[in-house]
Amino acid sequence: MTDEWYTPKWIFDELNIEFDLDVCSPDGGIPWIPAINYYTKTDDGLSQPWVGTVWCNPPFSNAKPWIEKFVEHGHGVALCPVSKTRWFDKVVLNPDVEIQILPSTLKFVRNGEMKSVRTCCCLLKMGI
Repeated sequence: MTDEWYTPKWIFDELNIEFDLDVCSPDGGIPWIPAINYYTKTDDGLSQPWVGTVWCNPPFSNAKPWIEKFVEHGHGVALCPVSKTRWFDKVVLNPDVEIQILPSTLKFVRNGEMKSVRTCCCLLKMGI
């Protein structure tokens, strides 16, 4: 299993936001993500300071710590799986988090192709 599933460009086109930081980027970044700076796996974005408006598409295999840090930071947009877990319930009940459910037909970029995922996804927005 791999966590290398990249957010499609159309989401950024619709958001129309320039991010200060992509906190969870692959090496070299993603050219269509409008982020000035980024942290890679090597940088370990969880242990780094998050500043400004952040973009976060965490590894779905371990989204919890990323989403918890996103909520603590409080400014930006995160893409995450809709989950039947306590951490997701905590996010849903947070009055500062705006949640946008994404289409069930959402496809991510994987190995240069558009591929479906098996889970419903949402955008979490804070301070935007």
